[in-house]
Amino acid sequence: MLADQLLVNGQITTMDAECPQASAVAISGERIMAVGDGPSTGSGHSLRDLLAPGGEVLDLGGRCVLPGLTDSHIHFTWYALGLGAVDLTRASSLSEALALVEKRAQETGLGKWVLGRGWDQEQWPERRFPTAADLDGVVPDHPVMLRAKSGHALVANSLALHLAGVTAGTADPPGG
Repeated sequence: MLADQLLVNGQITTMDAECPQASAVAISGERIMAVGDGPSTGSGHSLRDLLAPGGEVLDLGGRCVLPGLTDSHIHFTWYALGLGAVDLTRASSLSEALALVEKRAQETGLGKWVLGRGWDQEQWPERRFPTAADLDGVVPDHPVMLRAKSGHALVANSLALHLAGVTAGTADPPGG
């Protein structure tokens, strides 16, 4: 197999403990064939020997090359904003989740929002969603909003719903 591309004169991070940095890389299709410094692969062979006739040589001019960063479906902004929220990922029951929310409310100025994230009702013995009534029972004087681990469900207490203008007469939004 010969390389379609040869990238040279770069700062290439390999993630290989034996060769963490290189200046050249030979690529065939979507696969890395070899890395090395200058024209050598480290085994005495020239990376240029790996280049197919008509293959492309790209001078990186000292630019950096990093391994692909593959995102399996992480929402970094939500994650970052959630760092200040009550972490409910390890709550083993609804009552434990409510206790964590109540504790945060006690540490938060009266009337200030209490935000939480990461609850998963499927991991709880109750196997049910928290409700506004559940939240009202432990935190009536703070608006509370909790986002499920999936990011596809949200529960709020009555004060939060009131501040948002949501009442029993509010129509469902388009789509649900």
